[in-house]
Amino acid sequence: MGRVALHARRSLRPLCTERGPPTPHSPWSSPSSIQNLHKGYGHWRHTFRMTPPPSLAGRLIGPIGAAAVLAYAVFAAVQIQVLNPLATMPGYTLQEIHAAVVQRDSADTMGWGLMSVALAIGPVIALIVAALGVRGRLHAGTVLMIMLGLLSLGSPGYLVASFPAGMTLADTFMVGGADHAPWASILHAASTLSILALAGLSIARAVRTPRAPRG
Repeated sequence: MGRVALHARRSLRPLCTERGPPTPHSPWSSPSSIQNLHKGYGHWRHTFRMTPPPSLAGRLIGPIGAAAVLAYAVFAAVQIQVLNPLATMPGYTLQEIHAAVVQRDSADTMGWGLMSVALAIGPVIALIVAALGVRGRLHAGTVLMIMLGLLSLGSPGYLVASFPAGMTLADTFMVGGADHAPWASILHAASTLSILALAGLSIARAVRTPRAPRG
């Protein structure tokens, strides 16, 4: 074993000594190569430097947009569970309406579970986007477009969230399952305005983006 190790050490010694100092033709011996290396390192530092502090618009758009999305969801929940049942059965209190629902179905099936899930998705996304915008991880324009998109999707989200409660009221009191309170039109109008604003913002951004020259 000792002779084998000695022979292996002697056979590897020329390989270790073959690499001498850099020759004049070595790529690292050229000053231009070293200068390019420094330039590349500077570009790497510029690209991966710490995120700059957000602008005033970036700090304001996120919280305002998240508050708007949260207010939309809260008002939708009030419309589904309070305003629309009272408008469906004038003269009844909420307690009497829920008592009639329980008497018919042996449980209150006003769709609280589906409504809570459907209306909570938007505010959760809005809070995450707002936090990223405040920290400067997202541009203010991107945050604004996301908030407008969430408000635009509020109208179909409301229709999904209100479906179980509307059907329960229709089956219990033999009335139509559509909204009887007019306040849902506020939600639909807000979603429509958000769609128009999002479309205008997208067109403006597309027009301002410079096109690459054709080669």
